[in-house]
Amino acid sequence: MCSVEAVVIQKQCRSCSQTLPSSMFYKRRSNKDGLYSYCKSCTDEKGRTWREGNPDWAEHKRQYDKNRNARLSAEISEKSKDRYRAQREQKIAYAATWAKSNPDKRKAIAQSYKHRRRSLERDGIGGRELAQWRSLQRDVCYWCGDEQADIYTIDHFYPLARGGAHQIDNLVISCKPCNLRKNAKDPYEFAKEIGRLDILENGDG
Repeated sequence: MCSVEAVVIQKQCRSCSQTLPSSMFYKRRSNKDGLYSYCKSCTDEKGRTWREGNPDWAEHKRQYDKNRNARLSAEISEKSKDRYRAQREQKIAYAATWAKSNPDKRKAIAQSYKHRRRSLERDGIGGRELAQWRSLQRDVCYWCGDEQADIYTIDHFYPLARGGAHQIDNLVISCKPCNLRKNAKDPYEFAKEIGRLDILENGDG
């Protein structure tokens, strides 16, 4: 049986002048052979020397990575929102169809959510304190500022699903449309979405 030996491509390092296998060079698409001109050892050494001569490099890189990650996160978030808005009606119709076809599963999910919410609320204020707090509030939606009788709900500023507490300092009065629209969103994201960041910056409702 004939054996075919693999051909090992070699390259000379421009720094140390050693002729080494291609595996000893980092890849670089812009070069004709797809490899760096310096071997890995020389490339790493040049990098160490440069970093030692630029002590602020680590902080600059950390800040760059932080800004880049924040930008990418914002872009991904915006794309997700656009995709959700484009598919919103379709998702609602699918959810309604699924719930109708799976009543037992839908009921189990609803009960699970209800028990989990009660568990979170159990560690917060009691019903009497909640009723007293509610009696002192104006019927004005914290989010949109509308005044409409008999359709107000108590909203958790930081949603329970996001770790918000069932305490007085985390409660606001909200109209039903705003409460449903906000759901478990971050309050600052929701305020930005409805064009009301001023209510958070100025501290008024």
